[in-house]
Amino acid sequence: MTLALASSTPLLTDPELSALMQREPPPQARRAAPIEIMFADPHPVVIDGLNHTFANHPDFVVKNCVRDGATAWREILKHQPDIVVMELTLSEKDSLSLIRDLKNARLRTLPVIFTHANLLGALEAMAEGVNGLVSKRKPKEVLMECIREVHHGQQWLDDDFSIFGLARNDVPLAPPFFKRHLTLRELSVVQLLIRGQSNREIARTFAMGEGTVKAHLKHIYQKLQCDNRVGLLSRIRRDTD
Repeated sequence: MTLALASSTPLLTDPELSALMQREPPPQARRAAPIEIMFADPHPVVIDGLNHTFANHPDFVVKNCVRDGATAWREILKHQPDIVVMELTLSEKDSLSLIRDLKNARLRTLPVIFTHANLLGALEAMAEGVNGLVSKRKPKEVLMECIREVHHGQQWLDDDFSIFGLARNDVPLAPPFFKRHLTLRELSVVQLLIRGQSNREIARTFAMGEGTVKAHLKHIYQKLQCDNRVGLLSRIRRDTD
């Protein structure tokens, strides 16, 4: 019986074999959609600079630039950008009101404060629950990083407004009104509140219960005719400027 000779022609050529053995390239990662931003600042030079910087960056899309709070709110309702970057010193509708309205309306737009405001102004924004806070002394890269982090669900507090910075730059409660109406312990509690400490942190500092801290704060609010921490900080800022 004669065996058939094997064909000398390979089933696959060398190039075809190499192509099969090569690992398929990974699929191209889809580029994330750019972050939509709106700027609200009363200073035209700041607005122009921010618009120029962010409009030319592939990670961002500038939806609008406005100069007062009332216009900012109308444009937020119209465009609902991912982030609104605003100065604390807006006119017609202040930034704290904007932050409250954004929270109450449950809009997807998240607020970031970019400001030259003093420490008490920054604390007011923190008390309202602002998502990001950046000093205008910082370079644009810091603001960009803040926006990215806030967009991804994180909070960002510039180290210019950290508790340690606040401690080094305490606002002295010197006006006679405060010393006339508050006890020394109440003045101490207010000073720690200005630094951004929570009720628990204040309680730990003075070795007292949180209930006692709440009682002190209640008396302080009554004496200074304030409803809450935000009102107290506003009162202190007004009377110490």
